[in-house]
Amino acid sequence: MRPENRGFAKFIAIPALGLIALAAAGCDSGGPSEPEAKNAAEAAAVGDTVTVKWPASTVMCSERNDASKVYLVGENALRQTWRVENSAMKAVQAKSAAQKLAMSQAYSCEWAPNDRMRFVVKQKEIIGNKSTAYYTADYCLKKEVGGEECWWIIERADMGPPIKRVARAPDNKL
Repeated sequence: MRPENRGFAKFIAIPALGLIALAAAGCDSGGPSEPEAKNAAEAAAVGDTVTVKWPASTVMCSERNDASKVYLVGENALRQTWRVENSAMKAVQAKSAAQKLAMSQAYSCEWAPNDRMRFVVKQKEIIGNKSTAYYTADYCLKKEVGGEECWWIIERADMGPPIKRVARAPDNKL
């Protein structure tokens, strides 16, 4: 670069970096972000608006008993495979396969919709505690728009949350 152009390059580069930094800082214009929950038990409260974090691997059932059956079958397969195979990957694969098989007989169950679908938590129940065999977080979710049916998600309460709190859509009642 020629010496006479170096000053011009600094003149352009410094303000451009400043604009990039300002743009990056303002990218999240969706308002304040919700704090990330540590586990399924803390994921949300009744009345919160949520999305499903892992739709491809989260089972939702309109019948709570079906949700419980699919959860138990998957959890037992995970635990037994972990005990016998001592492999996390094999245990997760066994859980998924067992859930698919259980879902074939639990007609109210399906995989969760995409992660942009918003739900409102209508019921929440924590079953058991850390010292019991099954410690679960059971959530009844209704679609934020046009949802009358309750969809149950059941997950180990001390594991990663299957749902994520999101900011509630603004009311347009002016």
